[in-house]
Amino acid sequence: MSPARWQRVKSLFHEAAEYAPGARADFLDEACANDPEVRIEVESLLARDACGPGLLNSELDVAEWLGQERSRLLREVLVERARNSGVDLPESADSVRQNVPRTAGSSGQSAVSLKAGDGVGPYRVLDLLGAGGMGQVYKAADTRLNRLVALKLLSPVALEPSRIHRFMREARAASALNHPNICTVYDIGAYHGEPYLVMELLDGQTLDALIARGPLTVNRVLDLGRQIVRGLQAAHAAGIVHRDIKPANIFVTSTGQAKILDFGLATTSAAPSDDALDDAGPATPIDPLTRPGSIAGTPGYMSPEQARGLGLDARSDLFSVGLVLLEMVTGKAPSVERALGPPQDCLADPVASRTQARGLPRAVRRVLRKALAHTPADRHQTAGELLNDLDRVSAARARRPFYATAALLGLAVVAAASLVTSRERRSPSLAPEWVQVTNFSDSATEPALSADGQLLTFLRGPRTFSTLGQVYVMRLPDGEPRALTDDNRMKMSPVFSPDTQEIAYTRIDAAWGWDTWRVPLSGGTAGPFVLNASGLSWISRDALLFSEIGRGIHMSIVTSDDQRRSPRSVYLPPRTGMAHRAYLSPDRRWVLVAEMEASVWLPCRLVPFDGRSRGRAVGPPRASCTSAAWSPDGRWMYLSANAGGAFHLWRQAFPDGTPEQITAGPAEEEGIAMAPDGRSLITSVGTGTSTIWMKDRRGERPLSEQGHSFLPTFSRDGRTVYYLANQRPGASQATRGELWAVNADNGVRRRLALSDAILRYAVDADSNEVYFVTVGDTLKATLWRAALDGRSAPRQMADDVGKSLAVTDDGVLFLAYEGANTYVFVGRREGTPARKALSKPVVSLVAVSPDGRWLVVTDDTAVGKVRAPIVLYPRGGSVTSRAPLCGACFVKWVGDGRYLSVIFSGFSDAEHRSTYLVPIPAGELLPPLFRQGRLVEEAEVAATPGVRVIRGAVSFGADLDTYVYAKLVSHRNLFRIPLE
Repeated sequence: MSPARWQRVKSLFHEAAEYAPGARADFLDEACANDPEVRIEVESLLARDACGPGLLNSELDVAEWLGQERSRLLREVLVERARNSGVDLPESADSVRQNVPRTAGSSGQSAVSLKAGDGVGPYRVLDLLGAGGMGQVYKAADTRLNRLVALKLLSPVALEPSRIHRFMREARAASALNHPNICTVYDIGAYHGEPYLVMELLDGQTLDALIARGPLTVNRVLDLGRQIVRGLQAAHAAGIVHRDIKPANIFVTSTGQAKILDFGLATTSAAPSDDALDDAGPATPIDPLTRPGSIAGTPGYMSPEQARGLGLDARSDLFSVGLVLLEMVTGKAPSVERALGPPQDCLADPVASRTQARGLPRAVRRVLRKALAHTPADRHQTAGELLNDLDRVSAARARRPFYATAALLGLAVVAAASLVTSRERRSPSLAPEWVQVTNFSDSATEPALSADGQLLTFLRGPRTFSTLGQVYVMRLPDGEPRALTDDNRMKMSPVFSPDTQEIAYTRIDAAWGWDTWRVPLSGGTAGPFVLNASGLSWISRDALLFSEIGRGIHMSIVTSDDQRRSPRSVYLPPRTGMAHRAYLSPDRRWVLVAEMEASVWLPCRLVPFDGRSRGRAVGPPRASCTSAAWSPDGRWMYLSANAGGAFHLWRQAFPDGTPEQITAGPAEEEGIAMAPDGRSLITSVGTGTSTIWMKDRRGERPLSEQGHSFLPTFSRDGRTVYYLANQRPGASQATRGELWAVNADNGVRRRLALSDAILRYAVDADSNEVYFVTVGDTLKATLWRAALDGRSAPRQMADDVGKSLAVTDDGVLFLAYEGANTYVFVGRREGTPARKALSKPVVSLVAVSPDGRWLVVTDDTAVGKVRAPIVLYPRGGSVTSRAPLCGACFVKWVGDGRYLSVIFSGFSDAEHRSTYLVPIPAGELLPPLFRQGRLVEEAEVAATPGVRVIRGAVSFGADLDTYVYAKLVSHRNLFRIPLE
């Protein structure tokens, strides 16, 4: 705002203040007839002024000085107004009178100057991240745990008792909370007499910076809002009221995760009771921060009771959340809300009119109106109640059927238009109605459209990568789905042939056979088309693009003709990576690739079709990406990516635009079939749950209840079951999680606070330790060792490892990279350097013999037509004495070495596999069937005398009548999503 314009605002404000409140509107109607923006500024000042010195104290004394020009001007005129009215100004107003902002670089600068390399306790400073009135924040390395952290150093200007009290309050409040939507505080200390906090290092931006770019889509508002409320729910459950919820105190990571910051104004409060806050008298907080009558918080985001300086409880935070949600939707800060019409009471925010924003769904308006009720008794009473409302709205938006009426179409257009700001083009605004295409009670995944968009093919099965299910086809918009296959094979990636007479799909057999089959739409018999080719699509009638397995399971993108003549490599991932899916741009110059390494999906990659370079990652940073598509004009890349615990759809302008999330909510979206006109896409929407179950002599019963639980194992004594669990919504495809332990007798569960990104683990009962592999932001795996009782912090053993682990008497066996290959290493318990346990590279470690002398591995060389067989090698012996066992299978010695547990088809759904218990003769290492020097087929194992067959993939306990397993329930359907 120019100085002349500001002087006009000041002059009009002082003139209007002399009128009676009822006459001010007439004065401003005339004075601001041609300048509504000036009127908004004047009315904003009048609303603040009406609240008297209490609000002024809050603005000048409690809120941190941000040094922003508009804030300085607002304070300047309010101080002038207060002085003219004879108000006794607080001492903190001196900086305003003198126009000396309290920012870093002036009085806020710390006396201690830190530079890269300095040590603060066990922390090594790397860089200055930022500075403000409370001090400086540095990027630092924790030399003990080998992790990056944020180090917050308190400045001298804040070294007064009240500021130190606030600093310590932040440390105590935040460190008492452990939740994915709250910034974690790790440590507190002092450096040369100045206190410091050590916090989780976050990559992203604050919510106010995000909103500054324009209003967010309704789906993203709901997604972020639900995360914020979940964090507050955890704080309120611990008896902590934040009291300063605002966009500046909400951090949005680059993966889309919301984190609540700054508990410096937090207080403790009891939960609201039946006679909670009402107009007559709010309850008094247990631990007030300031003297009676003063105000703590940020003006514009405070609840009415908070702005009055009265007692408050958790419902005050929920009012502030309502304001934050409203600001996300409208792009307008709540200080503007006060200017929409001089309120009857300066504390009664006239937000109702803003919740009527054009195109805002009625369900969202209802939630906002309740959250922003003036009286606490009329609001949501708990964070859980608000979360339930937001969950219901999100779920309804994801599953709402489409009614093709002109009225609803008109509303959809209005809703879409309302979410695009005039300042810049935002992410594509989705109409409130998604068109439900299928309506199965189980799951439909991996959609693909014919060239004219009239036919749809998909797989009917529970999983979104490869699934045990059938190929279906249907005519749009409402034809009857028809099955084209009828076999018990894993499949993926169905596509139409150029003449729309056939559907090609990938069929995966039990021995690493990733082949393309095809089936006529007329309903004929399916048959092989191109062997060792998966994710196939047509470039033209005679040219193909597909994935091809090379050595081991290394998978590249290749192009050739339909007879596999003149093949050419398009993209080969480094090391042992697997490029599973490829999507050619409309101009045939670029390819989007979905790839993984060590069972972890990587970000999608944009590579040139001519193969001249490896290209670069696209989409949200460090996010798993499983599928992609192009807009018909080639201007946009569409991606299905997991950037914060669940898969949602993103788009990015080609070639190097900023990724934009376009769907959100409790369900996930995977697979993208772009309509020929580019105005819509079809995706699989839904989620699933995986729970751990136990079977013993008492029958079957669940051991886990929430989230996505997987990889269960028994302790050696059979009394404890360990498993991984990912508690984030929509995590039904998760491969990483936290380690949990449950008592097999009484079902009591406990979380082992090690990491939330564990990929594999192995428990060492003798030393009461656990070894585990994590995958962090770099998407490279790290091996750790930790005490099961949590008495010591995890210790890093190796970096850049694979996912395989096994405990032996002399240490832990693990997979690690050496160049482009992975080898089996053994790490000693006493901390001596790891050494190779096998001199040749392998794909994975499957099992170790009971005596520790033999290793079962997935070999990187073929046996016959099987490209990655399961073989047996002597540990440390000759690599030429390998013994082939089977194709894609898992084996393990159980029952004190008396049985070999064999599970075939690692690429089928776990619940559709069988576990075979094959007896081993006394004194022998293997059953006779596995000592013939050839690969054993599943049918031969099933026919072995004395074999015991158990349905499902199970892990055994102390006896063979006790076992645990994971049970998946998935529900997904196909939806058409309109685009801009």
